[in-house]
Formats: sequence, structure tokens, C-alpha cells
Amino acid sequence: MTSKLSDHTLRSMGALMDAIGFAGTRPSTVEEMVEAAVKCLEERALDGKDISKDLAAVEKVDQNHWEGEYDSDPEGFDKDVRRRLNKMEDMTSRLTKQYLKDICKQLHFYGRGGTNADLAAEIVAVVTYKAKEGSKLKREYSIVKGMYSMCYGCCGDDSGLEAGSDGADSEGDEVGDDDF
Repeated sequence: MTSKLSDHTLRSMGALMDAIGFAGTRPSTVEEMVEAAVKCLEERALDGKDISKDLAAVEKVDQNHWEGEYDSDPEGFDKDVRRRLNKMEDMTSRLTKQYLKDICKQLHFYGRGGTNADLAAEIVAVVTYKAKEGSKLKREYSIVKGMYSMCYGCCGDDSGLEAGSDGADSEGDEVGDDDF
């Protein structure tokens, strides 16, 4: 198991340690985390405890690791910000010019115009810049989602964005219950 986990990252090893319920202080390197996790599982097995669920969790984390779930975002955004940004890009690409102009007004910038695709790209560039400046994009997502729902009716139910969110916001932004 040690050789299998040696290629993992700190994020995937953190998920693995959460999955097995590691109770001790977490080491700071991947190698130390692998050793600590293996030692924890060995101690449980020697104590006569069933570790089959732990081993299944290790397999699941390993599979997710190789599927890229724990890879860092290329721009350093957290998972929720990246999802909002991707969803906003998708929604703006489908809107007409008037809705895109309304989004620009609500985001307090005035686009250069051009085609719908140009204006949508400008909106995405602005919200990407805001994300790089530390915004969680809750307000921006709410604006784009509102315009999209005005154009196409109900939206967001099948997006999967709301499902994994607990709705907690450390910045204090007020967003509707449907948004994260």
C-alpha cells in the first residue's frame, strides 16, 4: 500500500486521512502521511478491528486521485469558485446581447461590445479577475443566474452546484438559499 500511495499529493492524502478517521496530528509531508496512515491501519488490524471499510475508503481516494479530483486548480481557485466560474461561462455563452448588457451594468463595468460571444467573454474575464482578487463570486453568480433564469426560465436545478454546498459563507455575503 505504501508504494501505491507514494505518488499522492497533500490534498489527496488529507482526504485519505479524513476517510480513515485518522485521529492524530497530521504530518506535513506526503511520505510522513503515508507512513502514519499505514501505521494507523496496522494498529487497528492488530487490535482486532475490522478495517475493510477503511481499505475501501483508501481505494476510493486512490481512484479519485488518479481521476484528478485532488489536482490543484491551474489558477488557484477553490472548487466552489471554479464551479461558479464554469457555470457562469456556460450561462453567459447562451444569453442574448440585452441580457449580457444588463449583467455588465449590475457588475459595474461597461463592455466594449461586439458580438454576443465577445461580450460574454468580457463578463467571464471580469469575474475571473474578481476571483483572482479573492472574491467567492457569490454575488456575480447570483446576477448571472438571475439573468439566465429571466431568459430561459428556471435554471440551476440540474447544475449540481447547490448539492454539495452547505450554504455557509465566511465573508458574510447574503445570497439566496438556492445559491452557494
